[in-house]
Amino acid sequence: FLQSLEIAREIGDKPWEGNALNNLGNVYLSLGEYAEAEQYFLQSLEIDRQLGDKAGKAATLNNLGNVYLSLGEYAEAEQYYLQSLGNKREIGDKAGEGTTLGNLGNVYENLGEYAEAEQYYLQSLEIAREIGDKAGEGGALNNLGNVYQSLGEYAEAEQYFLQSLEIARQFGDKAGEGNALNNLGTVYLTLGEYAEAEQYYLQSLEIARQFGNKAGEGNALNNLGIIYLTLGEYAEAEQYYLQSLEIARQLGDKAGEGSSLGNLGTVYQNLGEYAEAEQYFLQSLEIAREIGDKAGEGNALNNLGNVYSSLGEYAEAEQYFLQSLKIARLLGDKAGEGNTLNNRGVVYDKLGQYDKAEQDFLAAIEVREQLRPGLTDAQKISLFEQQKLTYELLQKVLVAQNKTDTALEISERGRARAFVELLAQRLADTPDNALTVTPPDLAQIKQIAAAQNATIVQYSYIREGFLVGNVERLVESELYIWAIEPTGEVSFRRTDLKPLWQEQDTWLAKVIADARCFDNQVCRQNITVAQSVDGTTEVRSEGSFTFNQQVAQQQIRPTAQRENRELHQLHQLLIAPIADLLPTNPTDKVIFVPHDSLFLVPFPALQDE
Repeated sequence: FLQSLEIAREIGDKPWEGNALNNLGNVYLSLGEYAEAEQYFLQSLEIDRQLGDKAGKAATLNNLGNVYLSLGEYAEAEQYYLQSLGNKREIGDKAGEGTTLGNLGNVYENLGEYAEAEQYYLQSLEIAREIGDKAGEGGALNNLGNVYQSLGEYAEAEQYFLQSLEIARQFGDKAGEGNALNNLGTVYLTLGEYAEAEQYYLQSLEIARQFGNKAGEGNALNNLGIIYLTLGEYAEAEQYYLQSLEIARQLGDKAGEGSSLGNLGTVYQNLGEYAEAEQYFLQSLEIAREIGDKAGEGNALNNLGNVYSSLGEYAEAEQYFLQSLKIARLLGDKAGEGNTLNNRGVVYDKLGQYDKAEQDFLAAIEVREQLRPGLTDAQKISLFEQQKLTYELLQKVLVAQNKTDTALEISERGRARAFVELLAQRLADTPDNALTVTPPDLAQIKQIAAAQNATIVQYSYIREGFLVGNVERLVESELYIWAIEPTGEVSFRRTDLKPLWQEQDTWLAKVIADARCFDNQVCRQNITVAQSVDGTTEVRSEGSFTFNQQVAQQQIRPTAQRENRELHQLHQLLIAPIADLLPTNPTDKVIFVPHDSLFLVPFPALQDE
């Protein structure tokens, strides 16, 4: 292009010169060297105006809009795009019109105005399909996916991204392929499917590096950092964020810089280094406000609220959450709204304002339950795993208000919802009917106890955040137990689980694992107690055919009968608190409704004193 420019100037060919300048601008734009790109585009625009070249002028105006969009200067970008759109419509350039409509959609998406963005993207998609522009169609589909992702409509987002990916691969559009892969990774990350997300991000990163796409590389690095952050691998997360931050600053990418700063703040918050976290969040907030990034602003405000909540400065935390909540509702960001409501509920819980906490936790649950329709069963499960703590917190504040019957209903509402919906889909006449399933209320639970002529014992364990060193960790704190007798009488008891880890250096899940194996070493080697992503200890069993054969063979060998300490301990935790409520007639029926790792408790084997 430089040689072409030199020749054009040598022979005085102005159209050729303008074209070469425009092409050079695109090179520097792709490299993230925005100042150089801007200068080339401005020179090209001057020539277009001298020549009265409306097509060239329209293209150059669009390219200048791309520069300002990349810099996060959305008002300037919008003005250039609108001028370009007017010129393109005047000369009947449908392909160019579709491109600029898509770019205007990008402006509004970055401003969090998703309804406007969607309309621009739909117009762009219509034109691309009308003229057979597959690359434009793929880009528009990708953009629509981003809108639905931001609105928490993950099933729709996934479908748009998959269509975009298919088109990009079909036509060898590596940049489009990398973008679609990255966005699919974000869908799976949001749904808690971390292995799938990581694979998509790594593919996107490889393509970005292969083609020197620094912006794409920075984005993929930032997203990989989020995975490691979520998995609690903070050192790895920090390294990815620092690389991403460096690239964003090299490119002058303010939006990317703000995102990386915010994520670095989250690393330090999780490490209990709140002063550092606060500084990163404040920088992120400043950038978001500077460029008009409403979604980024809401996220930064929410993060600052979490810092102040951790520091016990609840009035400040409440104000930050209130501001964040307003933005999430303005944008229609259901995931963000649910997250902020949950966090503010935690503040009210800590303040002992249980009625306010109850309202926020319930509102968070209702918002989040709107995110599930259209997802696969696995996606529903992984999404719910990220949200189940809110059901526990709501039960806790209800019990604090002596609303134990309502807490029982919430326990049932939060229990294996994805599995319940799956059963409903299998049994329903139509898919529509499958989605109307509702958890049983107290009256229905009583009816079940009467109809079965059984005592129903329902468990729910509650986790709380406790400081382990400087870092707040989720730890099992209490076990809630409800006994519903055939007569309809409901009794509530609770068991303190904190002594397990405070005094005995163990957890409920570990006690279950030890008790379940009955001293069988093959079993004990194949059953693990692991830390889940959200910090809960859980029991995992291989349970394969070969494993079961090995266990059975060892069981054939005679073993000395001895007292099983764990079976006694589990009886003390699970049965003793409600022993007076259980039937004394051996033929009467008891139905146990466990929770998480309690499903692996061998209830018939539990031993009393």
